[in-house]
Amino acid sequence: MSTAEKMFERLGYEFEKEYTSDGVNDTYRYNKCSRPDSIIFDLNGKKIIISKIFHTISLNELQAIIQQCKELGWNKEYEENE
Repeated sequence: MSTAEKMFERLGYEFEKEYTSDGVNDTYRYNKCSRPDSIIFDLNGKKIIISKIFHTISLNELQAIIQQCKELGWNKEYEENE
């Protein structure tokens, strides 16, 4: 289990991978167990989709999102383009 997965798990999220019809990993999805909230990492488009009832995220959720971006290597691409 990755550090990001552990961080999300402590916040009450469950991790799941979603695949396209050709079997390619398309997204990482974190679903809140008790609510319809989710945080989705689009691996192809390199986007983060946040679906929350109150449209806000906590500092802990933000830290978990940043950790997941680091583990995906997305922060390195930004640093190289500066």
